[in-house]
Amino acid sequence: MRLKAYIPRGLWTPEFDISLILGSNRFFRKKCWKFGGVSYNVTESIDLQFAWSSILLEGTKVFMPRTTLGVRSSKRAFTLIELLVVIAIIAILAAILFPVFAQAKESAKKAVDLSNQKQTLLAAVMYSTDSDDYFVMLRNGFPQWGCNGAAEVTCYQVNTADVALQPYMKSWPIWSSPNDSIFRNDCPSSGTNNPGAAISYSFTGHADPAYIANNPYYTYTRGVSGWMSGSSPGNQVGSSLSSTAVGSPGDTIVMYPYYATFSYERGLMAWSANPNRIALPDAAAAIPLWPQYASGYFWCTPNDEIAIGAYLGKTNFGFADGHVKTMDRTQTMDDLWATNEALAFTSHAKNMFDYDSSYHQN
Repeated sequence: MRLKAYIPRGLWTPEFDISLILGSNRFFRKKCWKFGGVSYNVTESIDLQFAWSSILLEGTKVFMPRTTLGVRSSKRAFTLIELLVVIAIIAILAAILFPVFAQAKESAKKAVDLSNQKQTLLAAVMYSTDSDDYFVMLRNGFPQWGCNGAAEVTCYQVNTADVALQPYMKSWPIWSSPNDSIFRNDCPSSGTNNPGAAISYSFTGHADPAYIANNPYYTYTRGVSGWMSGSSPGNQVGSSLSSTAVGSPGDTIVMYPYYATFSYERGLMAWSANPNRIALPDAAAAIPLWPQYASGYFWCTPNDEIAIGAYLGKTNFGFADGHVKTMDRTQTMDDLWATNEALAFTSHAKNMFDYDSSYHQN
């Protein structure tokens, strides 16, 4: 930085330049000045913090007000280039930090999701203990749609697993995943849509051989939770398995996140009869991984939505022994289940959704 001082014409010779080091409030400089034809050695001291300047002339100090020297202020505004540099640095930092913040937020949501599933599994274990070691049913009994003609739905229209486990959980928000923002629709013929809390999790279904004989689509429905809707055989997919039927509880997936328009507190619990739709993106009618979702006529409108829950591309799965693990969903099942289910079944290709531990070895 350059600071220029002017000495009144009647005292000394013309102007002189003084070099100033930025950040210093005081500087010194020696110079030879001429006055009246005589040369003098001059030591000048200017204090920028206080309003005085001293000149040592051949051993004699003379004080002069800074105003008489016309000293210009050392403060100045930023140049355009400096401002642009600062803006560029801020933009670079934002580009680096914003994705980090987004990942941190997703990680926090994933932790909440893990906790929700863990608490739900503990409730399921307690239910099983009180039910002769049988897993909770996905659905059990006739529905009562419309709560017997009530002006607004406030009852549990279907006896699903979430309703059965509520005495052990005491909290509906636990059923809702932090990432699940899919709209719930009870499709009322009149009145207010009042579905209650979102149900973001489901259990693996189990189909009995008698039902499979007439419904081959359920051949590979080999989870743990039964599904019944009345007493007729056509409405009885299967009963729940006993925990003793699960060969390797620590390797058997029994719970997964399933976001669906038709999965809600006062209605249904959505589930997938074929687990390859949950695990394999290249399977027929595969369910997309959140934040992607499929839209269609799944329940009562052409805009229904379904998705498998995920955080940063990975999904939290609950196991029969009560632990929860974050995994890439494709790690849970051999891809052969997407291309040739019959061969995958007979060759015991890896399928962690199957209660039979022989499907966990590959």
